[in-house]
Amino acid sequence: GYDVISFKNASHFNYNKTELIIHKKDTSNFTSEIIDILQINPNLVSYNYNDNFIYEMTVIIGNDYNNLESFDEVSMYYEPF
Repeated sequence: GYDVISFKNASHFNYNKTELIIHKKDTSNFTSEIIDILQINPNLVSYNYNDNFIYEMTVIIGNDYNNLESFDEVSMYYEPF
């Protein structure tokens, strides 16, 4: 139910935890849903509002990807890398 506009590698691979960065102020209606779906620690949500971005949010998959509850569900359908 979400549009993924693009995906790419982060600027570095030193993210120990999966993070969510919110870019648009009007995303509060589904921010908590994304946190619940991906099981992201709410303390790892940051707000970098920028009206010039086309993205509403950025998800950075950290080194904890295989410890997230969502990993188990996704790996039932897709082969882990």
